[in-house]
Amino acid sequence: MEQLQQDQVKVQFLGSGSNAGGAGGNHWYNYGTASVGGGAGNPAGTNLGTPTTNANGTGGLLVIYCKSGSGTGSAISCGTQASLGFTYTGGSSGGGSVNIFIEEGNSLGWTTNVAGGASAPPTGSFPKTGGPGGAGTVTIGTIASGSFVKQ
Repeated sequence: MEQLQQDQVKVQFLGSGSNAGGAGGNHWYNYGTASVGGGAGNPAGTNLGTPTTNANGTGGLLVIYCKSGSGTGSAISCGTQASLGFTYTGGSSGGGSVNIFIEEGNSLGWTTNVAGGASAPPTGSFPKTGGPGGAGTVTIGTIASGSFVKQ
């Protein structure tokens, strides 16, 4: 890796891993004219009935490592809400992982959000709601003398 000046930050996109998350579950039920949504994911699960599209997406992974840091900002890695418009909706995807490691000084004054996707409200007679996605994780801390200290 190239040597950087103390006040420089290098950001490099390393590509996608396995489409940034797992596949959504497929529809599970077939009854009359009910429409059944698959779960959110990458790719989304298959649906039965209309609409025929579903919600692609999951929470991602964000890692920041820096020698020193200051300032404010936001780090967001949220899940995706399952598609709307079904009698029975699929489950939403979970939030991702935000990890910020600082070698010297104080942690950054950033806000984080790793919420799971909200439940998708169903439509029609006898509706059933898929579950919300679970919350992700946030790890922020300093690395001093080779030891990690969570803040």
